[in-house]
Amino acid sequence: MTYSFARGLCVRPMHAWEGTPAPAAPDPEEYPEEIKDILREIQAYIFTRRIRTKDFFLDYDPLRCGRCTPNQFVRGLNSVAPQLKPAQMKTLTEFFSDPNMDVMMPQVRHLEFIRAVDGVFGAFHLEKQPSAKVPRPGHCLKLGDDINPCDDEAMVEQTLRRLALLVKTRGVIFAKCFQDAERSLDTSLLCPRFAGKVTESQFYSHFPFVQDISENELNLILQRYYSSDSGGINYMAMDRELTALMEETESLASARSTSSRRPRYTAKSPMGGLRLQGPQDQEQLEAELLAKLKAEVAARRLRLHGCFQEVDRLRRGAVTMGQARTVFTILRIELDSKELDMLQRMFAVTGLFNYRELCNMILEVPLDAPMDAVPLSPISIEQGPPYLKRHERVRQRHVLQPDAEELLAEAEMWIARRAEQWTINVKSHFLDFDRLRSSRVTRSQFLRIMDMLQMGLNEGHLQVLMEAYCDSSKDSRDFSYLDLCNSLEKRTQEMHNSARKWRRSTPEPSKYFTRKGKVIPLRQPPLSARCARPATR
Repeated sequence: MTYSFARGLCVRPMHAWEGTPAPAAPDPEEYPEEIKDILREIQAYIFTRRIRTKDFFLDYDPLRCGRCTPNQFVRGLNSVAPQLKPAQMKTLTEFFSDPNMDVMMPQVRHLEFIRAVDGVFGAFHLEKQPSAKVPRPGHCLKLGDDINPCDDEAMVEQTLRRLALLVKTRGVIFAKCFQDAERSLDTSLLCPRFAGKVTESQFYSHFPFVQDISENELNLILQRYYSSDSGGINYMAMDRELTALMEETESLASARSTSSRRPRYTAKSPMGGLRLQGPQDQEQLEAELLAKLKAEVAARRLRLHGCFQEVDRLRRGAVTMGQARTVFTILRIELDSKELDMLQRMFAVTGLFNYRELCNMILEVPLDAPMDAVPLSPISIEQGPPYLKRHERVRQRHVLQPDAEELLAEAEMWIARRAEQWTINVKSHFLDFDRLRSSRVTRSQFLRIMDMLQMGLNEGHLQVLMEAYCDSSKDSRDFSYLDLCNSLEKRTQEMHNSARKWRRSTPEPSKYFTRKGKVIPLRQPPLSARCARPATR
């Protein structure tokens, strides 16, 4: 090999293969699907860790010709993405090999591989294309397709529908809540930027409805949208499902509104005529809706009037229909558009929703009723809720088995008798633990209060009390002590009534007649006392 020197520069003679212009590199979009899958896997790995692929091939290409041997290419590929399998490395090596090169010359085009992989960070040769639209980094990564099967699909679907309703009613842009965590400069290396994924801790921090769903439902959502290939929670997939559910709800609502404008037929007569829906059927539907709301409020012990008062700052007793929908959403009372329209028609007053009249009909005792209208007589469990007062909302304890009902009556009578005997105000002890006045304490607090009062209840009594007065939800551990205090007051009144009946049935003996009807003789003072001289000065 000879070299020519001109003006102090060393010029290397060109070979025949160097003189011919290099063929243009093919577009990565034209690669086979198998090669695209391997390249996407490498791109996800290097984009997460900000790896510069070119640095691993510089030592193997001292002349900067863009080629290296197959062994060198495999070594560099192993350093860039060590998770690749040998079969994948062999496939890449065969694809980027140049068949026109001699066997003794470097024959793998690693520069083409570098440009195909580094395209995840940005485009090349932008200096010659000033008007080109530059895609953002990570644009070619897979977004939003990571949906995994979870343990309870029915509960996840129900939770997603409730979240879609919350997003719609509260006007929350779900995807915007996580973009600050996704695009920040100090984001975790476990999740790539601009890939629609955040870490689990970031999802917990920026999820807008943490207080509206239970911990079990949140764990199922994390299990459903966890990305197995690059890690993290794929919030973009969740946003797409919520958007699809909202569009489905809107389409159903529009279809129902369109069908409600036409006359609705309920039944066909034998003669072939059709019968319209009558006023009796409408009254029946309204009664069923009120019964549904009444059962929901009583079973879940909802503070319906308090939630309406939070949005009614002027205490007018009426709110807008949008505020009423928000209250129903916060309380998790699921009503469709037809039922909401029916409520609006029933309680409409001057363009507003009269929530005070609704609360009076659902809670059975009017909020502004005098004390004379409140039933003070004991009310059995079958007839209705326990002892009521004006400032208390209607409650209902759980119905137990006959043996458990007897055990519950025995436990309540024991507590009421002990509190009456020792003059203990049971309710004040519960209020010491209930600082927020939510009429609930935890189960451990209930057991602690019973131990502090030294009631002497056994394990069976405590268990049946918790079964009767704890919330119906499996995840909830709240004990409604206000129901227990009302029931204890009813038991105390029963004891007083039974004591009065016993006194009336067994009158005191007469001081004039014996039991046989004879006159009791008058007891004369002793003779010494009768003959004694009166005391004088």
